[in-house]
Amino acid sequence: MGKVVTIIGNQQPRHNLVRIAKEDLVDIDLIDHQIYNDLPLELYEDDTKSQISTIKKLLYKGEKYKIIEDLANYNYFITDLGRVFNIKRCKPMTVVNFKDKYLTFTCESKRWKLCELMEKAGFEYNKNKLIEYYRSIDYPYRNEKR
Repeated sequence: MGKVVTIIGNQQPRHNLVRIAKEDLVDIDLIDHQIYNDLPLELYEDDTKSQISTIKKLLYKGEKYKIIEDLANYNYFITDLGRVFNIKRCKPMTVVNFKDKYLTFTCESKRWKLCELMEKAGFEYNKNKLIEYYRSIDYPYRNEKR
């Protein structure tokens, strides 16, 4: 996927720099700042081939997907079965039945409505069928009534 910064043993890097390749030096303070503030890591290189292979491993036979272009540097995708995944972490996003009105998931500190994203991706949205499907496959799903 991308480059990973590792420090071997108890070694402290000199001048807050870490070697990630033969010629590359990266400032640890800069990386800490980017991670703490939820900023994209500048040293990360997108690898489309590995993302597509990751997506294909997570799909069921015959399931279709679309990358959600509105979210986090295209790191999330939605399927025609209403499943939402984080590509980098290979993690399903928990879908919430919000006030029994619509299905949502939380990303980037915002609730995203599944109906809008599925319709935008060209998939059929039926809330009751999706809830039944989530329960049948033990997908991360919960009711929220506030």
